[in-house]
Amino acid sequence: MDWLPEHHLVFFLLDLATDLDLGVTYAACQQRDPHGVKAYEPRMMVVLLLYAYCVGQPSKCC
Repeated sequence: MDWLPEHHLVFFLLDLATDLDLGVTYAACQQRDPHGVKAYEPRMMVVLLLYAYCVGQPSKCC
């Protein structure tokens, strides 16, 4: 990620995500139907969600 400044928020969130216990999330993803579409990487989705909230762009679904 050469295009981001050294102390960009995303680097903090990536470090934070490595410390989170996402075992339940990964277990739920593994229980899905093996014939369906492969799920996105849960840790990446957590970082994306946190980043969106931090910059004021929360999800508009539901």
